[in-house]
Amino acid sequence: MASGGGFIEWIIQLTTPLRDSSEDPSTRAVAGQMLGYAISQTGRQREAWRAILDALELLVEEDPQWGWFSLTTLAVLAYRRGSEASVVRHWVERYDAITPRPTPEITAARAWIRVGIDPLSQPADALDLVRTAPTLSGPPSDVANYEAMLGATAWLLDDSRTALTHLGRAIDLMRKGGPANMTNALMALAQIQMDVGDFDAVEQTGRVMVDLAATVRHAFAGEHGYEVGARAAAVRGQVDLAREMCAKGLSALEGVEYQVLEVTNLVTRAYLAFAERDAQGAWDALRPLFGNDGEPLHPHMSYREIGLYVVTAVRAGLLEELRPVVDLAEKRLVQAGPRLRLQLARAQAQLAGDDAEPFHRAATADPAASQWPFELACARLEYGAWLRRRQRSRDARAELQAASQAFVRMGARPWADFAATELRAAGVTAAGPARSAWANLTGQEREVVRLAAAGMTNREIGASLFLSARTVSTHLYKAYPKLGVASRTQLRDLVPEDR
Repeated sequence: MASGGGFIEWIIQLTTPLRDSSEDPSTRAVAGQMLGYAISQTGRQREAWRAILDALELLVEEDPQWGWFSLTTLAVLAYRRGSEASVVRHWVERYDAITPRPTPEITAARAWIRVGIDPLSQPADALDLVRTAPTLSGPPSDVANYEAMLGATAWLLDDSRTALTHLGRAIDLMRKGGPANMTNALMALAQIQMDVGDFDAVEQTGRVMVDLAATVRHAFAGEHGYEVGARAAAVRGQVDLAREMCAKGLSALEGVEYQVLEVTNLVTRAYLAFAERDAQGAWDALRPLFGNDGEPLHPHMSYREIGLYVVTAVRAGLLEELRPVVDLAEKRLVQAGPRLRLQLARAQAQLAGDDAEPFHRAATADPAASQWPFELACARLEYGAWLRRRQRSRDARAELQAASQAFVRMGARPWADFAATELRAAGVTAAGPARSAWANLTGQEREVVRLAAAGMTNREIGASLFLSARTVSTHLYKAYPKLGVASRTQLRDLVPEDR
């Protein structure tokens, strides 16, 4: 089982005797809170759950402000496990009773807890809060926690841009206060970057997590960083690199005690199988996302992948397990946010046969779909393939070309190749998706070039990407001939607008 190491284990060893032996109730309470939070950054989620419950009992009398911080950690654990929402609600009621005038930090905590334990809901007031919440001043650690809670809440409410803004602020503040507490925020950041199709940024975040793990000897952060890197490499078709990172990350993370990470691991394995053109392997990876009765492995994250789940089963020639999954999803996602509705439409389209067009349109025409460009491109690929099979080649080409261009722009080469195959079948004679000079760069080279094009010096780029100025110079030296330029002054016109 993955476990913490170094700094995290030091915190655990330091706070355990204080919690258990101190004669001062306040000391025991705060030590218990710190202990539970430290354990929550390892794979030992059940142990963290018990420690946080013990801390909450002490803090309700000694320090309710710290108690709300513990409550947010309890809600994180409940979300990761996909259970125990009623326990969290019980503690919220107790703390509400003794918190008549909540601070902005507590208001943000309440919003995260409320949405975290009921992620299929979309309360409008919570969405308004994350979009209009004031920027606070104060101790960096307190403000960082506030921003992280707002970012996590925005992510659950399907507002990826707002989530990235808040998490970016949180991580900047965490860097100033020391790197040890960045793990959870970086995990969330990588997920959102994956959602918005910025695979270069995903790779960079995974690398930061691995470097962080080496700095503070935090094994769990490193294992997760490798898993993040494997996901980005698989989507970009870097099969050997993805396998290497899977061996370092996914195998170590097996057996951790929360379902959210299990879902992301399954999806990473499916992406790798798809990149290897192994339809059956992709389905074997995703099969555990739902049970035979349609029940999801995780009540929220599984539904975020229901479109991928159903499409992968269809490509593998397996349909018998899909109807209970989709039927149950139709009942549960009535009030869900836009992303889950789009995913459900993709799934429904696969089972509707000749009557699938309304579902395909629902999955591709909603303006909200642009927040998740990779998923939108997949939906357009599926719609185009459906149109082509019904001899509607002109309509099919429009959808397939849009999908192909999006995949090429994001660097998702296996999907771009699949779209090119469908385009040829629809009468487009191009040999495959165009390989732009930008797509020929490595992920790290793209990040360096993007910042250099924005006017940053090598030293500034290095500080942003955790690289030395010499390494930045090396990346630029390798990138120039690939781009056909001789100096950084020529870079601005070569960086795609969406970067």
